[in-house]
Amino acid sequence: MKAILGGLIVLAMLTHYGLWLGHHSVGDLMRLQRDTDTLRASVEEQAWRNRTLRAEVSELVSGSAAVEELARDELGYIKPDETFYQIIEGDSGRFGSSGNAAAGGARWMRDQLKKLSN
Repeated sequence: MKAILGGLIVLAMLTHYGLWLGHHSVGDLMRLQRDTDTLRASVEEQAWRNRTLRAEVSELVSGSAAVEELARDELGYIKPDETFYQIIEGDSGRFGSSGNAAAGGARWMRDQLKKLSN
């Protein structure tokens, strides 16, 4: 009877050794779950970025307005029949240092140009 009980205890110890400390143990499982969670988060982030890029590409392919907007913003594109006005705001300039009247006039001119362009 003692031999059977001793054999069962040894068998239980071997089983638990493999479960807790051996290859494919609980620790390995927990590490793999952490790695899987990290990879899932990375995949979700890349999927969001891919959706954003696809939307931008389809917008660029479908409409010339988006291309024109990019050209105007990033390259300073001006159409051949347009007139370019550059308004420089500042306190002192060619007309003295009064500044407030010049700045107000510049703001008014900028607002008028925005109305015309819309």
